[in-house]
Amino acid sequence: KAHAQYYLMSLQSRNGDATAWPTATWSPQENLVFENALAQFEEGDPERWQKIAALLPEKTPADVQLWYERLLADLLEIERGATR
Repeated sequence: KAHAQYYLMSLQSRNGDATAWPTATWSPQENLVFENALAQFEEGDPERWQKIAALLPEKTPADVQLWYERLLADLLEIERGATR
């Protein structure tokens, strides 16, 4: 959890408010592929986003990384609200 909070803070410092990021359309099937791929390709893999995007024909590596960052930010916001 501490790692995730640090990651969110670094994203917000680069991108501003994470909740203001543009939204993208992801189908339930794309989300399922995305979630399975996150488990398949390790966090430290320098080609992680490219490998995941290769499984999602309509998405670029940048789309995949942004979606991950958005979901992580959402998760941390939910955790913050639950602990207040």
